[in-house]
Amino acid sequence: MLAIAGCTWTDRSTEDHQSTGEDTAETASADISSSTVVAAPYRPPAGVDVPWIRLEITNEATAPHGRLEVVSTVDSTTEAAVESHQRFVSYVPPETTLRYYVRTNLEFDEFDDVTTDITDATPQIDSTQLEPTVERTNFSAGSSLVSVTGELEVDATELSRLFVVALVYDEEGQFRGTGTDIKTDPNLSAPIEFNADSDGFRTPVGNAQPASYEILAFDGLP
Repeated sequence: MLAIAGCTWTDRSTEDHQSTGEDTAETASADISSSTVVAAPYRPPAGVDVPWIRLEITNEATAPHGRLEVVSTVDSTTEAAVESHQRFVSYVPPETTLRYYVRTNLEFDEFDDVTTDITDATPQIDSTQLEPTVERTNFSAGSSLVSVTGELEVDATELSRLFVVALVYDEEGQFRGTGTDIKTDPNLSAPIEFNADSDGFRTPVGNAQPASYEILAFDGLP
């Protein structure tokens, strides 16, 4: 049995609600829509199959969702300690499903169950999305780490912090997560170099691999 837990939040403006009698606030959602066990080698391309967990988290709203922290706890049929796997995502686009994989360290006869919970979430993005000019980008993907490097310029005269977020997609166009870089007091008079990276992109053999990206920029944490 796979246990999943999802959350949905609504941010409501009390003042607007009282003055108009209508709910005018946008809603962002984060719901664990799928949790599936798949069999694949521990280290591709060959080897003994082990349990991998394919997780999907859906934002059905027309508003983007900010930071997510997700924890999957894997139980074993033996007396061995349970496994705990964390995944952090900085941003989930509107009407989009995030898909990622958790590789367990168990054999199939040791695997018992997995429980996944959203442990932290920012449904309302308070920062301002900027419109950067992005150049000289490069994409690289290792076994788990994805990195997008490049340069960008923003039309601003003062900025205390710059958050660069790379939205990562696989070969089938499926959203797979984010890489992030944070710049403090960036020099806005010249192109700003960035390296938006993150781990957690390990993918079992036979499934679409991370392959493309989109760069976003914010004046604060999404």
